Amino acid sequence: EVLDMSKIESGKLSMKEEPFNFAELAADAVELVRSQSDANNIKLEINMRVLKNEKVLGDRRRISQVCISILGNAVKYTPEGGKVSVEVEQEESSRGGYQRYIFRCTDTGIGMNREFLKKLFLPFERVQDSENSRISGTGLGMAITKNLVDLMNGEIEVESEPGKGSVFTVTIPLK
Repeated sequence: EVLDMSKIESGKLSMKEEPFNFAELAADAVELVRSQSDANNIKLEINMRVLKNEKVLGDRRRISQVCISILGNAVKYTPEGGKVSVEVEQEESSRGGYQRYIFRCTDTGIGMNREFLKKLFLPFERVQDSENSRISGTGLGMAITKNLVDLMNGEIEVESEPGKGSVFTVTIPLK
């Protein structure tokens, strides 16, 4: 993560454009965190809307990194017995030759207050309270995620409420 952040800050991280299947990427990301969710008795589900164009061009590795980072945090910050769900959909884009691909992750986790949401995408920021002190991490995951989404001309939105969970919505334009 430190190396990725360094590359991003120095402008040396380049995006690739390669063919891949967006639906498969999302399903693979969910399956990658499934063992962690199963171990913590967290229900993990994916709702794949019919995608008109599953085959796209973009940086598969970096888009996967974004999805896994968001999913990993959702599972990490959702207490036992909770739920994490993923929705994937496609929308028309005003940009010729592109479609908007949406990856939305909703959890019943611990949530975040408004003050922390303002700092969520800053490097090394972590919630500082007794409940979260036992959860490991560098505080770089969301900063990297935001930068990757920005480099792909995408958007990331977060809605959250303490004790009720969070919703992360990533929209990325892809050919």
